[in-house]
Amino acid sequence: MGVAMTLGKLSDEKWVEVETKDTGENGCYAFGNLGPGEYRVKEDLTDADLAGYFPTDNWKTDGDYRVSETIVMSSGENFTVDYFNDLNPISLTLNKTHNKVGGTASRGETLHFTLTVKNTAKSTAYGVVVRDVLPNGFSYVTGTAKVDAVALEPTISGQQLTWSVGDMAADQEITITYDVKVSDSQAEGGYPNVAVAYGTNRPSDPDMTTSYSNFAFIYTAVEVGISLWCFCWWSGFRGDYWRSFRRCYRFTNNVVNYSHFNDFSWFDYRFV
Repeated sequence: MGVAMTLGKLSDEKWVEVETKDTGENGCYAFGNLGPGEYRVKEDLTDADLAGYFPTDNWKTDGDYRVSETIVMSSGENFTVDYFNDLNPISLTLNKTHNKVGGTASRGETLHFTLTVKNTAKSTAYGVVVRDVLPNGFSYVTGTAKVDAVALEPTISGQQLTWSVGDMAADQEITITYDVKVSDSQAEGGYPNVAVAYGTNRPSDPDMTTSYSNFAFIYTAVEVGISLWCFCWWSGFRGDYWRSFRRCYRFTNNVVNYSHFNDFSWFDYRFV
């Protein structure tokens, strides 16, 4: 399989399709046995082989096609039309909050969480997954999870909740809501938990790359203190641990402060 390339010829002031060919493994295509006339070549932008790729040449776009300039061919001439495309990574952002941010949670209380993931890239993000790791003593309330207001239970492994939300179009935003209960015997104090989203720039291909969102944190204060949310971007990968700087900010009462965490200390969170 390759990218569909269509040769057109100008006839009676109208473009008539002459032939369509797929590019070979080396990305090349060829049309032969052409007579004199005016020709152009179109590249089908909806072709699955172009998923995640973006044009880097100057050919114009006409609907679902990129179209070359008109080539005037005389008898015995050859012409070459090159199209250039680059594979770009996707970009995901993730926000997380619950109904007690800015306040204090109580033992035995049920919290309403909201995760919002957005594909900020210009292309589709494929196979997007969102994972949240709850603190010990916090438990998911079965039957409460919804993705864009449609019921969808997470896959649960220990304290980890996982939603497979599928492909996301450019600029698409998905909201996940769910309830979490604090243990009736939870010790007072602060309980951080973290969520992350990831997806790929190709549906399934050796060339595809996986991109991760920022870490989205909730710091839940139980019986004492103030709950807050914060975020930071991952800095490295080690096995199945994501490693990043604990350089976060809290956003409460419209004031931006350094977070409860120590600046520039390392932390590890495990997603399995």
